[in-house]
Amino acid sequence: MKHNIIAVLYTTVNNNATGVSLAQRLLEKRLIACANILPKITSIYLWNGEINTDEEVIIIMKTTKALIIPLTEELKAIHPYEVPCILELETSSINDKYLEWIIKETSK
Repeated sequence: MKHNIIAVLYTTVNNNATGVSLAQRLLEKRLIACANILPKITSIYLWNGEINTDEEVIIIMKTTKALIIPLTEELKAIHPYEVPCILELETSSINDKYLEWIIKETSK
């Protein structure tokens, strides 16, 4: 059940610079141990009754379950979108050493 200790959060933002800035702030606050920024995806979505197409970047953040609530609250506060996508992804397993590293980096 050690996989129940880790949490993975997914969000999207409008560009890489915003993603880097957001990730750095969360790292500085020790709310995450790592963020992966995947560049230039195309998002197609309904907003106010209209179909929109925009380029975005994905941010995948690794943390602990204990930090999900403060991380989510901070992310909502600093996110540039009016209605940000903030999803917790379920994990079924994790490498022991990686888990130790996440706990170490988010415990300081």
